[in-house]
Amino acid sequence: MPVRRSTSPIALGNGHALPASAAGAVIAIVGRGGSGRTETATTLGRQLLQRGVQVLVLDPAGAWAPAWSRRLLPLPVAGGRHGDGPFDPRHTADAIVALEDLPGAIIDLSLLPREQRGAVAAAAVSALLTRGAGATAAHLIIEEAGLLPRSLGELAQVGAQRGVGVTMIAQRLQALDTGALNQASYLLAHRLTGPHDRRALAAWLDNAGVAARRRLASLSTLQHGEVLLWRASVPGELLQFRISRSSAAGSAGPTPVPAAVERWLAACAAGAGAPAASPAPPAAPARDREPAAPCPGDVLPKETLAELDELIARARALRRVLRGAGMLATHAELLARAEALRAMLLDTARSPDGSAAAAWPDDLYQRELLRALIQDPGCGRERAALLAGKNWRSRAFRSALDGLLATGYVSEEPGGALQPERVPD
Repeated sequence: MPVRRSTSPIALGNGHALPASAAGAVIAIVGRGGSGRTETATTLGRQLLQRGVQVLVLDPAGAWAPAWSRRLLPLPVAGGRHGDGPFDPRHTADAIVALEDLPGAIIDLSLLPREQRGAVAAAAVSALLTRGAGATAAHLIIEEAGLLPRSLGELAQVGAQRGVGVTMIAQRLQALDTGALNQASYLLAHRLTGPHDRRALAAWLDNAGVAARRRLASLSTLQHGEVLLWRASVPGELLQFRISRSSAAGSAGPTPVPAAVERWLAACAAGAGAPAASPAPPAAPARDREPAAPCPGDVLPKETLAELDELIARARALRRVLRGAGMLATHAELLARAEALRAMLLDTARSPDGSAAAAWPDDLYQRELLRALIQDPGCGRERAALLAGKNWRSRAFRSALDGLLATGYVSEEPGGALQPERVPD
């Protein structure tokens, strides 16, 4: 289908809008849980559908399948607990090809292991970037976009040339890939309560040339649905307003054809549309067979995999430090911000009694759960289990959380929010 683009602006609320060209741009949406960032993204997605832009949502958190979201964005859902059908990650490329006859779709990755989610996202981005020149204009929306660092950077650089825009959603600015974030034309910041999160956003906006400091002071007090909007075309200005669902009133674009939905769901479940496999040749005699290559999962012991997990966590922490250092322009700034960064890290790395940072728990499950809480402090039990790739109702999850609470690694507030208290090196 030919690329269709409307010239009408994308209304957000209170008279504020993005230009039609934002359909092919990079947009970042950040904010704490409950601040309204997913509702903002669904409002944006509905407006894109109204303009004939194909919308694909990758959702590792299961936030887009509930009824309220599907009323605003009536697209078929594959995978997850509330999907219209299952999703097999081995057939991601088939699912993208089968999308051509649909206005859009949602792939719920919440039931997949963490490593498979990243692989699916990378395969989806690759398939979008290799579409034909006459393909429909598309926009990729990624919930919890930190799962896709490298592919997001690639998409941000070449996506606009091939009719593919991207919206990245995250609770923290630091979770987004630096390369993709530097390509962002628009940033919508919802409520951010953590001091580290606000400082990170202030540093990024300062690097982009923003002088409206008094606007940044309101980040921690923004109400549900309120945002600060930054635009690359006017980098010195921040706009504060409330996102309005009524701005996306009316039809959500063309209604998906039931037959096309069935074909897409079949492609997601079992790679429908692929040619039937030819009969296998007769098996060779045992003496002529070559020994099968061992699977990496059969070679690496659990202890080695655990060590790799810790190395990855340390590498990510180092990348965050280097990312902050890369924003500095002069030696004077480098010295001042290095001292501030050192103080921040020391404050973060100390336990409540002021002692040096603790070691990681011996239990592998407790380590995974603690890493999840460090990435998303203040979340509840169900969210923590989801980030750790576990079932929050399971006995193993309760045992691991009880162990972290008993040893002081984690505290639980009266409202159920979990906070990491002892952050290991």
